[in-house]
Amino acid sequence: MKKWNWFNVKANMWKAVASLALVVTTLSVNTTCMFEYYQPKMPKGSEKLKHS
Repeated sequence: MKKWNWFNVKANMWKAVASLALVVTTLSVNTTCMFEYYQPKMPKGSEKLKHS
């Protein structure tokens, strides 16, 4: 039976969180809110993710 290496488990979890954050930021950059007043400010560097 293989023992769990908790360092690798934590590292893999943080990789998944970082990937999810990138996907959410990309979706947020390319969509807008129906109500202009509720549109949040975009984080720095997110301009690179915007599709033309």
